[in-house]
Amino acid sequence: MGWQRAAIAGVGVSRQGKLPGETPNSLAAEAFAAALADAGISRDEVDGLLTMPGTTSPEGPKHYLALGELLGINPRLTGSLSMGGATACVLIQQAALAIDAGMASVVACVFGDTAK
Repeated sequence: MGWQRAAIAGVGVSRQGKLPGETPNSLAAEAFAAALADAGISRDEVDGLLTMPGTTSPEGPKHYLALGELLGINPRLTGSLSMGGATACVLIQQAALAIDAGMASVVACVFGDTAK
């Protein structure tokens, strides 16, 4: 086995609770900004975006498009997945595989929801 080429460099969370006026994407953007700060990188370094749309997100499978636009990024690797309780792990796995294959160097894995 060779050296690992991928690592989780930053983690961010949004506020939680009753948040009138917030959307799944506004909370995802909050978590994204916190993760960048935790990792010490700028959003210009992010060249991959993998998302889980959440249960209340109206964009469905095209969630990554709306979120990418809100975040002000134009990644070369994108996608949205919904795989139940396994989604977070699968997003991280897909990010690591993409980095290992040279398809991206910094991939954000993002989830936001406003479920009751």
